[in-house]
Amino acid sequence: AIIHTSEGLKRLGRLKPEGAKAGEFSPISVDVMSFDSKSTCLARADGFWVEPGREAIRAVLANGAELTGSHRHPMWVCWQNGENHGFGYKSLLEIHDGIALGWRYWTPLIGSQYWGSKVQKVCGVDITPGLAYAIGALVGDGSLNISTPKCRSVSFTNADKECLDAVSSALSGIAKLKYSVRYAYYIHGKLIKDIVRELKIDKLSYFKRIPDQILESPKEVICEFLSGLFDTDGTVEKMGLVSYCTTSEDLSRDVQDVLACLGILCVRRPKKSASGRPTWTLSIIGRHAFKFGQLIGFKIKRKQERISKPKPSFRNPNGFNHNRYSYPDTIRSDMRSIALASRTDAGKPSDGIVHRDRKWHNDHKR
Repeated sequence: AIIHTSEGLKRLGRLKPEGAKAGEFSPISVDVMSFDSKSTCLARADGFWVEPGREAIRAVLANGAELTGSHRHPMWVCWQNGENHGFGYKSLLEIHDGIALGWRYWTPLIGSQYWGSKVQKVCGVDITPGLAYAIGALVGDGSLNISTPKCRSVSFTNADKECLDAVSSALSGIAKLKYSVRYAYYIHGKLIKDIVRELKIDKLSYFKRIPDQILESPKEVICEFLSGLFDTDGTVEKMGLVSYCTTSEDLSRDVQDVLACLGILCVRRPKKSASGRPTWTLSIIGRHAFKFGQLIGFKIKRKQERISKPKPSFRNPNGFNHNRYSYPDTIRSDMRSIALASRTDAGKPSDGIVHRDRKWHNDHKR
């Protein structure tokens, strides 16, 4: 899980103190984003609890996002049972039982208002926006499994001049791109290998994730990383639909979560490839694709031009099916009346686009 803290985005595991024992609270001191029933706020977390091996409940939302936690984990939701509706905190077990009785639940899309303020380092090198772009491009089109005898050097395969120029410029002083064959390039240098290892992206494509150092960086660094990732493994159709495809399930979750932190809604779906392994596709349409172009964008000119103007889709300017992803009108009016703190990174009220729960089940994982 990615947690919103006053120091930026952090994985839950990064908050776990050393020596924490299962079934006991371990003291910590960190400000995390919370909700006081009227607005988002910072609240001090003073303890870390390690669940002692209980079954987890997983909620799979209509847009493919997943929420996993213990049976008593509280969530702020909107609920509807026939003509009755309300909002507030409910445990995952209560929501699980409610789904079985035909209740409907929604969770709000809340953009993060807190981003990292410190420039992160890797192997003593500052992670600048330019370097973050290069790292994102290497995660997308790089061969980084340098721990195997067959792949002792970092390689990068790409045919777009704008992307190649951006990567080459960002890596100047660290490594050089050397042409190999067709669109393949070798990237020589001990430092680049050390950077790849320290970021923990020296893996096969199926196991890649967004590095922790990127998540905890300032907002502009995260956006540049995503730009490099979408420049390599992303596409833009003529009608402005932005999509991203990866063989890594964990990476697809990370990208979807970070986009949600930026206030960008996307749909995540699995698809079987010719090799039999599943691939994961993220789709962003409508004005969410337009917002993607403004906040993140592409270095590749032809892709950026296709999302330079918002294009309504599915007969809705949001670009998503209104009935599937939005609150019913009766709930929407009440939500606005209490000034729901579902806010974008700019601090303005969001459009109320939310995800509807589709499937719940126990995944029997700790």
